[in-house]
Amino acid sequence: MNKILKNQFNLMFKKSFLAKRIAMVLISSVIIGFSLSLLNIVQFGTDACSLLNLGLSNKFGISFGTAQLLVNIIFFAFIIRSDVSQIGIGTLANMLIVGYSMDLFTAIYSDSFVAAIQSSTATRIAVLIPVMIIFIIAAALYMSADLGAGAYDAMPFIISKKTSKFSFSTIRILWDVAAAAIGFALGAKIGAITVISSLMLGPVIQTVGRFVKARVFSSDYHYAI
Repeated sequence: MNKILKNQFNLMFKKSFLAKRIAMVLISSVIIGFSLSLLNIVQFGTDACSLLNLGLSNKFGISFGTAQLLVNIIFFAFIIRSDVSQIGIGTLANMLIVGYSMDLFTAIYSDSFVAAIQSSTATRIAVLIPVMIIFIIAAALYMSADLGAGAYDAMPFIISKKTSKFSFSTIRILWDVAAAAIGFALGAKIGAITVISSLMLGPVIQTVGRFVKARVFSSDYHYAI
């Protein structure tokens, strides 16, 4: 009887654990989209993936969300053939929610709101700093849920497994540089954030992610196993 009750408790706990992780992925995806909408306004550049999507959006007259979806579908098809373990709910959330959330927030902002942010360099920096903090925390929450990588982020992992010539860090930097270069060629603007994110953002998000996982999920992992 005790064993049956214990099994039922573990099953209920695992379901609760999964629900928490799914909620975290969905909420963090919306927050990432919100952050990107403001990063686009302050005009200090965005991360390489978003720069690629902005370039496609500008070049072909489609929304940012649609550009992100199309790019991710291409990567998604490759991932299915190469390493399906990279795919999860988080992969789909990245494909659908991040880009269209950015579109939604961008549509909400009034012209006067955008003009006020862009009125001076000081104002742009004042907005940039908290937005970057929010972006990093949201990305860390997304990664800590362990429900699948974004298709763009999964590609360097797959490439690194197929070659021993370069380290993962080198491949990731080259991957981001290539994405930024394509976005720039298509009309998107490279800025300080583009350079910083390509060199530093990944390690920073991973560090914050480890802290978040230790604080938010430590007890859940202990009981869910």
